[in-house]
Amino acid sequence: MKVDFARRTGALAIAIALPLLGTTSVIAANSAARVHAFARLPDWTGYWAWDSGVALEPLSGEVDPALLGQVFANTQLASHPPYNAEWDARYRTALDAGNALRASGRDDAASKGCTFGFPAQMEAFDETFQAMSLPEETVLLFQRGETRHIYTDGRAHPRKDDLWATVEGDSIGRWEGETLVVDTVARKAGPIGFFAAYSPLSEQAHFIERIRMVSSDVLEDQMTIEDPVALVRPWTMTIRYSREKGLDRFIGYDCEHDRNPIVDGHLTIAPP
Repeated sequence: MKVDFARRTGALAIAIALPLLGTTSVIAANSAARVHAFARLPDWTGYWAWDSGVALEPLSGEVDPALLGQVFANTQLASHPPYNAEWDARYRTALDAGNALRASGRDDAASKGCTFGFPAQMEAFDETFQAMSLPEETVLLFQRGETRHIYTDGRAHPRKDDLWATVEGDSIGRWEGETLVVDTVARKAGPIGFFAAYSPLSEQAHFIERIRMVSSDVLEDQMTIEDPVALVRPWTMTIRYSREKGLDRFIGYDCEHDRNPIVDGHLTIAPP
């Protein structure tokens, strides 16, 4: 039996078009509510960087060690965590070993940190992020390519069988007025900050953040860390970010092939 090709393709086109038309009508029906929900969100548009309290110009040459010392002093994640006795003993042993290594002049390991992970990325002096708030989630996009997804659509954390530790953890949130309350679990065990190589937490660590704008150019993150395995009490800190007014886009960051090659165990700047 011969089949009319034009008739067959026409029927196929109609079959495809009908579901699409239905989808379009659903989107149109939901768009007003979504636009209204979006309009209620605070405007975090732009680029943000941790306010370390120290003005650094890393592209002008080697950063002054004295300035880095000030940055370290202002880094809350690098302060002494409220560890229990067992974890505090580990911390002091690791810290003493690191100090001894620096004193020997052998602290110039030929390595670079290409990513930070959470929570280090929230307090890294050479990191910048872009915030995008949508009704379904808030996304923090970091210049080094890392991404935090904070789901605000009412979902819970995955069930235990579907939850495994990652460098970012699993984050869900809710809006309380113009404050985003973030709950993060399943963060991979390990060091917690850019300057906190000797300060690890367990996989049981639980993070609560209250993120809000305190002015048009200042974003604030009130972070509380709980860890029943490592800490004796909740650890609370307030981290602030300043709007980077000189940026209008991100430039792709290639850590392994940037202009800071490692030569003889030292980071250099190329071309000289």
